[in-house]
Amino acid sequence: MKYPEQNREITISSGDVRHRGDVVIGNTVIEFQHSPISSAHFQERTNFYLNAGYKVIWLFDFTSEYLENKIDFNGDHFVWIKPKSTFRDVTCAKENVDIFFQLSSDDVECIIRVNNISSKGFEVFKGSKPYSIGNWGELHRSMTCGCYHCGTVFLSNDICDWIGLDGRNADNATAICPFCGVNAVIPESPSYPLKKDFLEYLKTYCSKSPVQTEL
Repeated sequence: MKYPEQNREITISSGDVRHRGDVVIGNTVIEFQHSPISSAHFQERTNFYLNAGYKVIWLFDFTSEYLENKIDFNGDHFVWIKPKSTFRDVTCAKENVDIFFQLSSDDVECIIRVNNISSKGFEVFKGSKPYSIGNWGELHRSMTCGCYHCGTVFLSNDICDWIGLDGRNADNATAICPFCGVNAVIPESPSYPLKKDFLEYLKTYCSKSPVQTEL
């Protein structure tokens, strides 16, 4: 892993309790979760970081759930058959806590931000469009963006090539990184610090490479 050592596996103390954040950048703790985690553990870790004065970003790998059609997109929302017990006590969004899901298929790597939880909990929830997929609008509203495949941060105006840009439905077009030719471009966002160490960590986290496009 190439991300700076000073930003990873950082011990945070609050009273007599200590936890190690996967990545700590400023006052933001980023937790990358591949393995199952209990509801009690999830709530305890989240509340610990909040009480210590940090914002918390959780990034969960639910690729297997997505490939098995347990998580499916239905119009303007996601439907999840038998959601993980991790979220059984999560009924609404919490300030300074962001939850992201990695949902991948054989040809696309994407990450969504959960932004609305229904009265049924995570059986029905809404999420932002995948940050590196269909991102024409987001990138044109953002001055800066970054590629988590090559780790380059650059101006959105530098993007010249798009997948699916036909002039009629531009909002669904996907940016191609002008430096490496991969659709792994994400816009600047309060939830995503566009620092090279974080982009490299995000690349390491993702289990499959994004689509390499022949231009």
